[in-house]
Amino acid sequence: MFPWSAVFSLEPKVPGQRSTEELVTNTLMLELGAMVKRTERIRLERATEGRRRRRSSSSTADYSWLANTPTPQPYELTPNDLLELQDLCGKIPPAQCGPVIVR
Repeated sequence: MFPWSAVFSLEPKVPGQRSTEELVTNTLMLELGAMVKRTERIRLERATEGRRRRRSSSSTADYSWLANTPTPQPYELTPNDLLELQDLCGKIPPAQCGPVIVR
């Protein structure tokens, strides 16, 4: 019939019931998100520490607060990158999920 009609012919999933591919993908994507947030936090802490060191080492007045410095934007994956990563995560066997996270 229509190509999209196959979508409606599938049995509906029970809420909470997920395939192993979905579980692996969700787990790995959550780990990636946590790692990106942690890396961003560390980067901001280092930048703040660097500013503190420069301020404390100079004996002159600090007018850096007058400068309108742009706020750094957090790292975000593009939608295309997200889709590619999700596709790759779906190809990982569930038994390898732990070792992949450890790496």
